[in-house]
Amino acid sequence: MNLKTRMLIWILQAKYLGLTILTPAIAARFALKRFLTPPRHQPPAAEKAVLQEARLEYSPFFHSRLPVWRWGHSKHRILLVHGWGGRGGQLRAFVQPLLDAGFEVITFDGPAHGQSRQRQTTMIEFADAIVSVAQHVGSLHGIIAHSFGAACTSLAMHYGLNVPHSVLIGCPYAASDVINDFGKALNLSEKVIRGMRRRLRQRYKNSWRWEDMNCATLLAGGHSRILIIHDLHDKEVAYADAGKIISRLKHSSLLTTHHLGHRRILKEPAVIERVVKEMTTPGRMAKLVDFSLAINS
Repeated sequence: MNLKTRMLIWILQAKYLGLTILTPAIAARFALKRFLTPPRHQPPAAEKAVLQEARLEYSPFFHSRLPVWRWGHSKHRILLVHGWGGRGGQLRAFVQPLLDAGFEVITFDGPAHGQSRQRQTTMIEFADAIVSVAQHVGSLHGIIAHSFGAACTSLAMHYGLNVPHSVLIGCPYAASDVINDFGKALNLSEKVIRGMRRRLRQRYKNSWRWEDMNCATLLAGGHSRILIIHDLHDKEVAYADAGKIISRLKHSSLLTTHHLGHRRILKEPAVIERVVKEMTTPGRMAKLVDFSLAINS
């Protein structure tokens, strides 16, 4: 964690401590707003270059629209889904290998990310965006999703999104863990965190339960081949989350990497090669609880 990030956390901790002293309800409201606001970063030149080679379209999304990039032409389409604070172009290393394998490749900027217009988003809204993009481009052969995007993909599949092949990279297990970790990072009281959880459910008229918002529950009963990839040394999403997810899935495998962390895993050639192989393998997956891919750091 760099000095700039540490200073931001210290400032936020002081701010929410003051609000908590005044009223936990106000603190919960401001904290939830921060929780639902992803950071935005300028894309590097390499990412811009790859996107410039794609066809840019816009997918309708409620009263707005989402930018969608497409490479190649094929009835076998692969959707790339970025994580929290990311952009569609972050999974650019998968594009050319998938094109070489005969796929059409698609990505997009999720709500409140990249070039999209919104400022805040939720897991439910992001999952809706995945479904909307899938409807816009046509049936999908596979989906490759990272981190928060992987969790939202699980929710989209629970909604009924039909995808024969799914690869979830660095996927968090439960939404409740994410909001709890956020609260603890800012030294929020349990009362404030409960207030955040309550307000978020109220936003959707209490139509869901926190205990059901975990990827094992969301994916259970599905028929998609699911490959879960997680690095043993991931410092942002605990490796244990992968085990919790796969323990309840039928047609799934867990690929463990080493020394790639949470983001470098998206550029590792051996990982990309394994993902492309998964997308080209027919039939149901025989469950393989763990096989490792050793990468020298």
